[in-house]
Amino acid sequence: MTAYRKDIDYDEELTEVEVIQGSQLKKGDTQPDLIVRLIEDDVSKDLSGFTPTLKARNTYTGHIAVNNAAQVQSARNGIVKYDWQVGDTQEPGIYAAEITIDDGNGTVITFPNARTFLIVIEDTVV
Repeated sequence: MTAYRKDIDYDEELTEVEVIQGSQLKKGDTQPDLIVRLIEDDVSKDLSGFTPTLKARNTYTGHIAVNNAAQVQSARNGIVKYDWQVGDTQEPGIYAAEITIDDGNGTVITFPNARTFLIVIEDTVV
C-alpha cells in the first residue's frame, strides 16, 4: 500500500508516472517490458541527458526487488522502458515503485515525487 502523508498537498504533485504497459505480470515472467511516461507539471518530461533507474520494493516483505538502470525510449515524450530481468519477478506481491532520473551533474528527480506507482506480480497456478 502507498502511504500518504498529511503534510503533502497531493493536488500539487509535480511529477507523475503514467504506466503504459508491463506493471502486471506473473511470477517469473520477463515480458511485457515495463513502459512508462514521466510527467512533470502536467507535461511529458524531456529526458535528454538523463539516465533513468527503476526501483521497486515489495510492500509486504520490504524486499528490494529492483534497483536497476532503465532505458530512455523517447526522450522528447518522456518514455522510459525497463526490460524485466530473470529474478525481478520471482516473488509474488504488490510492489511500490518509482523511477529516478539523473543527469550526472547532480540533478536527480524522482517520479512520482509524492507517492509510488504499483507493480503487481501474481503467483502462478503451479
